[in-house]
Amino acid sequence: MDIQKTLQTAISNHNKGNLREAEKLYRNILKVARKHPIALTLLAKIFLSNGIYEEVEKALSIILKNYPGYMKAQILAGEYYSQIDRPDIASDSYKRAILLSPNQAEPMIALGNLNQRGAELDETILNMVLSRYRQASIAEPESIPALNNLAAIYLKLKHPVKALKTLDLVFQLDPKNIRSLAYKTIALMGIDEVSQVEYLVGFGNLVRSTFIDINKEKMCMGSFNTKLIKVLKNHPNRTSEWDTSLRAIRGGAIVPGLFDHEDPILDVLKLSLADTINKYISELPVDPNHPFLASKPDNYSIDIWANFLGPKNYQSSHIHNQGWLSGAYYVSTNEMGKIEGDSNAGWIEFNRPGYGLPLLGGEKFLRKIKPESGLVILFPSYVWHGTIPFSVGGERISIAFDVHI
Repeated sequence: MDIQKTLQTAISNHNKGNLREAEKLYRNILKVARKHPIALTLLAKIFLSNGIYEEVEKALSIILKNYPGYMKAQILAGEYYSQIDRPDIASDSYKRAILLSPNQAEPMIALGNLNQRGAELDETILNMVLSRYRQASIAEPESIPALNNLAAIYLKLKHPVKALKTLDLVFQLDPKNIRSLAYKTIALMGIDEVSQVEYLVGFGNLVRSTFIDINKEKMCMGSFNTKLIKVLKNHPNRTSEWDTSLRAIRGGAIVPGLFDHEDPILDVLKLSLADTINKYISELPVDPNHPFLASKPDNYSIDIWANFLGPKNYQSSHIHNQGWLSGAYYVSTNEMGKIEGDSNAGWIEFNRPGYGLPLLGGEKFLRKIKPESGLVILFPSYVWHGTIPFSVGGERISIAFDVHI
């Protein structure tokens, strides 16, 4: 076996999300080199993502005993102890990683992230975290995660101008970075740059709603959605278990990998959504200076999943880091009831930041759209969006998707 070549293939699969293939290749390497630190660490990361903590412990005991100076293993230890709610040990692991590699941003970012967990984020803690991220950006001036995290802390400290200056450094490296663009909208709201916020978000223009067209399939909307609901409820991928750090849905159920299952009604959905997306793209204006419009694709791929929300379930406000365009198709809204007199209960809301970031510009920047069965809403992936909880009524079923270019 060519271990280096196999490792490169495994890492490539890992980065693409092909975890089963990556795991198989890591195991093949470990059959030949039982204590290989990189293969063992990356395999343990897969165990950690799946919550298989006993296997993570076994791997860590081997790596740290034989390669205590391997920085990535110390970071893995920090991630593990953080997940099992041992922040003290996690902090020590990250600090050891910093000592081992003082010129790398990753362990400093990890420690800064840990410092924000489970604490009342007062100004003292935020300034301490700010120092971590600043050190990380000095260690690696071209580290986009370090700069983005630094900008986020400036926003939490309500310093939008400093956040914008930091984000300008990101845009010099990657002018279309999704997270940076999302942070920029918050900062612009904080300095009341209404026209610039509108230019980026484009509510009614870039953020657009339309009813899906299925007439060519000789099927009415009601019949289509009734059949689709049945397929979604019986889909083999439907689950109520997921990592809340990776998904914004709170409560309810999801169907990841929607098109992994073959069904004629899903074929109709696939064609109808493709027509809707293609029409949206074709109608976009030309603007080479706009970070979204400058990336209009000729070809794209789509990641798609379904969400089931019941009373008091909701989608926390979030963005889609991996997309260019994102959207939602509403299959069923079932008379969502008001919560505490809120006439907008169950609606999708735009421009309210998530991830603990403040709404610096006030509610005048918020926009809402009422979900209706058959409605598709499309928006740039960096636009903040979430749902307003509803307290009574039936189940809301929607299909979310990302367009990747």
